[in-house]
Amino acid sequence: MKIFKRIIYPVIVTLTIQILINSGCSEISQGLQRKKFEFLYKMNNYASLFREYTGGISYPDDLDFYETRMNKMYEDVSKMEDIAEYKASGRLKDKFLSVIQENIRTSDIIRQKKLPPKENIRSEYEVNKMNDRADIFIKDLNDEISKVGKE
Repeated sequence: MKIFKRIIYPVIVTLTIQILINSGCSEISQGLQRKKFEFLYKMNNYASLFREYTGGISYPDDLDFYETRMNKMYEDVSKMEDIAEYKASGRLKDKFLSVIQENIRTSDIIRQKKLPPKENIRSEYEVNKMNDRADIFIKDLNDEISKVGKE
């Protein structure tokens, strides 16, 4: 079930959006809905990486790599342009940036515990909280993708 939630589901959503974008439907291929899907597709790619990196935290040594990746992702997501006619784009972007920052702060909290480098931290409260944040954001993003798909 976790594999489906963490890997297969985002792949299915991403492929579905790509098929819709490339299908040649005149409704989707032009205009605001296309811009929305392009924005959501890009956001979904970042969110999938976010979930993968967050889910990959097993040891305190993983936190350095995680923070490096999250800082780069924060920079990339902040450069995404909002769609003026689509207020949800700004809301989603701001929420994603906030979740990335929260997870970086949480990784600092874990690091301050000075745990042994080989101690498995996957079940630590803070790591679970980080994964929950990723899951909640992706759920919100998928809800928005569904909403746009019904327009």
